[in-house]
Amino acid sequence: KANQQEDNEFSFRELLLKSLNYLPLFAIFLIVSFAIALVYVHFQTPLFSTSIKLLVKNAQEGGNESAVLSDLMGPYKPNLNNEMEVVKSQRLMEKVVLREELNTVYYSIGNVNTFELFDTNPQTKFVQFSGIKDSGRQYNISLKVEKDGSIFVVNGDQEVKTENHKLITTPSFNYIVNISNPADYNPDYTYSATWRPTASVAGGLAASLSVSP
Repeated sequence: KANQQEDNEFSFRELLLKSLNYLPLFAIFLIVSFAIALVYVHFQTPLFSTSIKLLVKNAQEGGNESAVLSDLMGPYKPNLNNEMEVVKSQRLMEKVVLREELNTVYYSIGNVNTFELFDTNPQTKFVQFSGIKDSGRQYNISLKVEKDGSIFVVNGDQEVKTENHKLITTPSFNYIVNISNPADYNPDYTYSATWRPTASVAGGLAASLSVSP
């Protein structure tokens, strides 16, 4: 037993000494793994999801106790399949797009990644479209904001200086550059605003909805 205990202690000591020889390699692997995790978190495009609950009520009855009892015991039952189709209907989605002004989508385009900018504040919408001639087409404006506050419209390799808070008229649409604080914009980034047809946006919303009873 004493010899076996000595052998175990020796084996453990030998294993520890061998492990210490690889300690710098372990440290390098740890640093590299940590760096990769930081890069992934920094450049990963954030994903968001949300859910709501809807109460489907009998439109033929009132909201009193007798109406509730009638709903439970009466012959009328709401058709959930029909209600789910109504929620995802093109007409309803188009109303949502117009009410929430979802036609225009905004992007921040960096050297490595592109992020969609979500903000309901009208003051942060750096391009505002109007006077759309053909509502079935898609229109895009890309901007760069320099450190001195100068604003340029980017079209391929060309950059044309433009004015802030002034209506710009084109043959197909009008737009206003609405940049409140140029310091909030990275001069190395390109900022893109794309106006999309209502029907197209509504179709995308309907396809992304998952409705279940």
